[in-house]
Amino acid sequence: MSRSRSLFFTLLSVGLTAGTLTTSAQAEVLWSDDFSTDTSGDYTVLEFSPGRDGAIFNYDYSAVGIPDAPNTTDGSTKGVRLFANKPFEDTVGATSAVQFFPTGLDAALEGKDFSVQFDIWMNTNGPMPGGGAGSTEAFMIGVGFTGDFAIEAGNYDGSYFTITGEAGATVDVRTFANESYNGFNADGTPFNVTELDDTVTRPLGTDANPYYHEIFPGGIDVSALDVQGGEDEQIGITNAGQMAFEWHTAKIEVFGTTASFLVDELLIAEVQDADVEGNILVGYADYFASEAGYPEWVFGIVDNLIVSTFGGDGVTGDFDGNGTLDSGDINTLTAAIAAGTSNAAYDLTGDTLIDADDITYWAHDLKKTWIGDANLDGEFNTSDLVTLFAAGTYENGEAAVWTTGDFTGDGV
Repeated sequence: MSRSRSLFFTLLSVGLTAGTLTTSAQAEVLWSDDFSTDTSGDYTVLEFSPGRDGAIFNYDYSAVGIPDAPNTTDGSTKGVRLFANKPFEDTVGATSAVQFFPTGLDAALEGKDFSVQFDIWMNTNGPMPGGGAGSTEAFMIGVGFTGDFAIEAGNYDGSYFTITGEAGATVDVRTFANESYNGFNADGTPFNVTELDDTVTRPLGTDANPYYHEIFPGGIDVSALDVQGGEDEQIGITNAGQMAFEWHTAKIEVFGTTASFLVDELLIAEVQDADVEGNILVGYADYFASEAGYPEWVFGIVDNLIVSTFGGDGVTGDFDGNGTLDSGDINTLTAAIAAGTSNAAYDLTGDTLIDADDITYWAHDLKKTWIGDANLDGEFNTSDLVTLFAAGTYENGEAAVWTTGDFTGDGV
């Protein structure tokens, strides 16, 4: 029996009384900025190497052919352009970074569970997929930041995560927390990078690890991009695992002292006992001293920053804090369970285990729908099967979430 037919009969065997759950938004927005005007005066900007690093607010990224960000609602194409280790006067290249944060926001965050989210576009210099000289740079997202000084990627202040744009580092996903530096497997299991040896079989690079390929599918023809395509070796095709040249949404969720890092709702890494008391951090870093061959094409764009609390007592299971139980929440839950999360926020049943029972609880008890209701319309019928078969994950074995067929948290 094929996996698709097995799924069909499994779903037919599950039944419950479907109903409707009415919810109201309880999340509190602590900070929101679409950067469509010059709001630089509301932020503190820290440059590790002044002149080499920088943040340009109110930057119209359509000037370099970048479309509006996924969470933009008014068609604006203005955001914050970040750069690091840009050639400056007669100085030599050096590892470097820039960070910015809302001035005074730390007071509003104190004692709260909250999320930090923004849209991120990573640009890099070609030719792809290998990238040109000095192409490996990373964006930064963090919490618990004192903001006392600029931090280079590798120094410590609070808890922060980085991920490279063109997957050209030995370790593309990194965590800096509790005075330690870790590279992460796709399932969130940390390896101390200084202890990596030949016994490690799971690659840490996003290009080599299929876990990342759902959100970083690659296949972007750089030469066909608006404005930059074909300029200065901006050519070639991106590989799966490379996040550059398209928009993504980065997020940190803080529950107690657990900080989880997600991109496009996929759990990337997680730190327990994290230092979360302080401000947020948005930044951009160059791990390496080598300068980019064409620095004008190596940068990050940040847009639509929002910091908010969760639904509180209003909506249990509303992981994105938008006041509604929707596909984003159940996809986040199934992906977190598949990744082996230990974040207690996902323990909906309160049994100290984070497993398929929590998915069942979300669907049955909170959403009041059926297991197998892939499109969350309150019914399990042929429209759900059409949705699942169109996704094709039950045939090709690619990582799945609720809306593409994972109803147990096993990732398939």
